Amino acid sequence: MEAIKKNLKSLVEENTALRLENSKLRERLGEVEADTPVKAKHVRESVRRIYKDGFHVCNDFYGQRREQDEECMFCDELLYRE
Repeated sequence: MEAIKKNLKSLVEENTALRLENSKLRERLGEVEADTPVKAKHVRESVRRIYKDGFHVCNDFYGQRREQDEECMFCDELLYRE
């Protein structure tokens, strides 16, 4: 009977610790999610600026100059996807 009580006490303590940790993680996640849209918007604007300056931003040709500022369907897909 004593072993069961010890085990129960241990489980209750672990449960309490996990609930506290879960609460803190949810709070932190809320903070991170609140910051994310601003950063994503800034990054997207930077990539668009690089493209407008005449460089590829797609994976296939990244950093290469676009000949006569021609359109690149790979870059367009990257820039305008939702």
